[in-house]
Amino acid sequence: MTFGETLRYHRRRCGYSQARLAALLCVDRSLISHYERDQSLPGIRCTLQMARLFGVRMEAFFAGEAALRAARRRRAP
Repeated sequence: MTFGETLRYHRRRCGYSQARLAALLCVDRSLISHYERDQSLPGIRCTLQMARLFGVRMEAFFAGEAALRAARRRRAP
């Protein structure tokens, strides 16, 4: 899973709309959309706030990224 997919999963699991999550983080809703579409990444403080809201460790957002990179390296000739 990418960062954006992980964010979307946890946001939906916790029952937050993009607008509600944005309000809790004091950011614009469009920024949440950018994060979920992997068009940008939040800073460390925002990521930590999201992890706390979702009740997960901050590393949960990046575990999928590491797995994707490893899989791409295995497929590369």
